[in-house]
Amino acid sequence: MISIDLDNSQDKSPKIIRVSNALETFEPIQNSIVSIVLRYLPVLILIFAVFKTVKYIITNPIDNNLTTTTNYIINQLINPFVTFPMYYSALLSSAISLLLFSSLMELIPYTLGTLWNRKIIGLREETFNDSETSKMDLSLNTNLYFLSKLETQYVFYIHKFQYLLNHPYQWVFAFSFSAFVFTWHDYNYSYEGQIMEHIIAFVIGFMAWRMIIIGVQVWQLGRKFDIDPQLGHPDECGGLAPLGNLCLRNGLILSILGIFLGGWIIIGPSTQYHDEYTIFFSKLILITMVWAIVSFLFPLWSVHSVMAAKKGEMQLQLNQMGQVINQLSHEILDRCQELQPEEIESIAKKLAILQRAYQQHENYPVWPFNADLIKKLTLSQTVQLLSLTGLGQPILNWIKIIVDIFKGYYP
Repeated sequence: MISIDLDNSQDKSPKIIRVSNALETFEPIQNSIVSIVLRYLPVLILIFAVFKTVKYIITNPIDNNLTTTTNYIINQLINPFVTFPMYYSALLSSAISLLLFSSLMELIPYTLGTLWNRKIIGLREETFNDSETSKMDLSLNTNLYFLSKLETQYVFYIHKFQYLLNHPYQWVFAFSFSAFVFTWHDYNYSYEGQIMEHIIAFVIGFMAWRMIIIGVQVWQLGRKFDIDPQLGHPDECGGLAPLGNLCLRNGLILSILGIFLGGWIIIGPSTQYHDEYTIFFSKLILITMVWAIVSFLFPLWSVHSVMAAKKGEMQLQLNQMGQVINQLSHEILDRCQELQPEEIESIAKKLAILQRAYQQHENYPVWPFNADLIKKLTLSQTVQLLSLTGLGQPILNWIKIIVDIFKGYYP
């Protein structure tokens, strides 16, 4: 059962139930095999990492010349990670990205349901035509015309969203990403290692397709529907924070790759890899940073345009309110000698109410995200920025100095 933000509607007509049903049956991954693979691949990656570690320990034992058995066991366990740190960190990054992707898929119906139940989605007459709705009606094998026109359009949008997420082109992406592995294949790798790389790349292809579709469909939301931000909403962006959070989560998946690349640009020269991957990773990290920011901002641009237009309309009302505030202020000033205290108090109360209303509506939101989401996006790019600006290496050197000092005090 999909959890949807609380429904503020008192209307018990079928339209609320109809949207709820569309969201409860929403399947971002309809293929059962792909769904199972995406769900359990992080666990499989962990099992594979353990298998590789055990295999390496058995085939490459270290000399037992340490003082204690405990030190020997510890060094035996960490030896594979010291020998292949980049490989293990790549597996860890892949597992984290897969976990984030799973939460992203769950976030789609929640976000669509929250926007609907907050009554932020409005009707835009020119964006849908009867032929489009009829085609969707036939494909769903149901009758949508008992719903309101807005309800019909939103159900159409939800089902099209699901259809595009599961479009056959997802297989093209999956096989293309898997084939791309051959461009860096090192055939010195074990057979099982090569298979795991192809599986991970294949799944990343499915992920990439859905991440692109999410961006496109969020962008379409601002083009297909009228957006009615809620004034004074606690999230400080008109109740649209769930939409911004969806796009942020989309960008964070790419940020995991960026953190992996940035981390190795910083620590790589201090390891056995030296500067071998620095130039290549520096080029890749620019792509991930730009794409992460674009995947956050671009889909929200159409919604921003609608919100900015709404603010323009409200600004006219605020200008009129400002004139009334000015008139009342002058009335108190100009007629202070002839007005009775009760009249002055009445005008002052009205003036205070208008001033509060003006201040509240002056900060009308024009972006579907708040400062907290921007902070999270910025933090997700910290490692990348440190690596590109060259600040990461001095910080690493200072950390080494501090560690050496502590080692001196606690040998």
